[in-house]
Amino acid sequence: MKKAVFGKIGFGVAATLALVLFCFTGVSQAGAIVDYEGIESVHVESGSPESGKKITVGAGIAIVPDYEGSDYYDAAPLLHFRMAWANGRYLDFSGNRVKYNFMKDSKLSLGPMVRVRPERDDDVEDIQVSRMEKVDTSVELGGFIAYDLGANFEIGANLVQDVADGHDGYLIGLHVGYKIFRENMMIGLKAFTTYVNNDYMEAYFSVSPWNIGNAQLRFYDADEDFKDVGVTCVLSYQFTDKWGATGVLGYTRLIGDAGDSPVVEDRGDENQLLGGIMGTYRF
Repeated sequence: MKKAVFGKIGFGVAATLALVLFCFTGVSQAGAIVDYEGIESVHVESGSPESGKKITVGAGIAIVPDYEGSDYYDAAPLLHFRMAWANGRYLDFSGNRVKYNFMKDSKLSLGPMVRVRPERDDDVEDIQVSRMEKVDTSVELGGFIAYDLGANFEIGANLVQDVADGHDGYLIGLHVGYKIFRENMMIGLKAFTTYVNNDYMEAYFSVSPWNIGNAQLRFYDADEDFKDVGVTCVLSYQFTDKWGATGVLGYTRLIGDAGDSPVVEDRGDENQLLGGIMGTYRF
């Protein structure tokens, strides 16, 4: 029994690492990414005793900010992969994050999480931000926890730390979610907020002699704080047992020192939007 359990966990970890490699390669080249809480809620059904597990894959396109705080928008791939077992375990790759839940038959979800954040360099549309020193690609490694409160409500949190010398900071995400099921349709709503430390703030929102480059921006010192609040809505519909479609709408408001940064207040926008659609196929 122990070997079987550890075997499943080992498979999940191996699959997670493989997906992280794929995610890292694609994201580091793409620039703009889909980075919103709630985009993993794209499945109408997470598993069934008849099949033992279900696999869902999805691909589409999204419109996302050019960089965090930008008022320019770019197209980005919207990709999804989910393997869910009837006992509650699942492996989920959505947007720029990968998660593996190793809890079995429990209202509690718990496991590792990896998120990849691409570099911010001179390819961004805003000319002043493009002249700043670039922020290298970050690989944020940590874990997540979520609890099913019943009546389709969920609360959860995640903690990740950059391990790739990008922003070098950590992020704490908190969320509450709710799902509505109607035959072959699922509507998922998630409200979230994110707390970040000084390293993250300095990398993306401060303007100082070490990162201003040739930009003509006022100096600004951003301290650790909650950087955003937001909500994401996901609508999934199964046309057949195999084929479905998913639409995603997201809104994030940059707050505190992040919202007041000249990168955002002077050159961008505190209001960050996301919209995307993709087709899904379930094995």
